[in-house]
Amino acid sequence: MDGKDSAFLKISTSGKNAVSGHLRIRYSNHKKNEGRVTGSYQGDTLFVTYRFRADKPANAVFTNPLPLLKKGDSLILGTGKIMKNPGRIYLEKKQGIDFKRCNSAFIVSTAMKDPLEKTAIRTII
Repeated sequence: MDGKDSAFLKISTSGKNAVSGHLRIRYSNHKKNEGRVTGSYQGDTLFVTYRFRADKPANAVFTNPLPLLKKGDSLILGTGKIMKNPGRIYLEKKQGIDFKRCNSAFIVSTAMKDPLEKTAIRTII
């Protein structure tokens, strides 16, 4: 993602650490990804699985793990090496997660509105 892209993340918590919600990413080239996130907090990091539908190729469904570091009122999106085993996609733990390279953060707020959906969101800065 770059400064011309935008994303909206709406999550709710259940129990002590579990979360679920919706993430939509719109790229400056008019492509978009939209789907469901589920996961949980492990310490100060939220690990979610993002199951989404992409515009190209023709409404294909993908699943990616996403790490988000809670820092103050923000969730910082991290990057890492994605590994695939039959029936399972996960982040490679030996190489670690980089929270500086991605340069994307969601502001945690229930007061912000998604300009398209008119619902409470968390938005990217």
